[in-house]
Amino acid sequence: MSHFMLHPVHHVPVRQTVVLSIAVLVANLALVWFALTIRSDPADDATQIRTVVEQQIDALNARDAAALQLTYCRQQGEVAGLIVEALGPRTGNRILRVARITDIQRIGSTLATARVQVEFTGADLAAIELRPDTVSMFRKGETGWQMCDPGNESADLLHV
Repeated sequence: MSHFMLHPVHHVPVRQTVVLSIAVLVANLALVWFALTIRSDPADDATQIRTVVEQQIDALNARDAAALQLTYCRQQGEVAGLIVEALGPRTGNRILRVARITDIQRIGSTLATARVQVEFTGADLAAIELRPDTVSMFRKGETGWQMCDPGNESADLLHV
């Protein structure tokens, strides 16, 4: 005689399983979307770095030490007044302009580098050293990106 044991059949509610699966999927997608939105966009960072350089040049051309100071890291902001003083009075024929900003590269979430090339219109100024192939360092803080030259924190020359 053979003994068969019958197990009761458990029915899995299909509708509840599908609804639960969809809810888990939506929650995961929401988490991924949230994680992506809180990360800064490298393209946006590049735009902000270009804006800081343009603000720096505008402040130099306007001889506005306070505006120039805002473009530098705190340790270097002190030199803004010295740079503006060395530039002398504002004249229409001595203007700085950004020739090119290239090779913007983020280093982690708070550092970046870029090649910044600035040109003079009019007579050169001894107070500003233009280094044609120099990499500038930028640091992202609470107020956004600022230029920081780690090897030259107390210089009285502007290096861009």
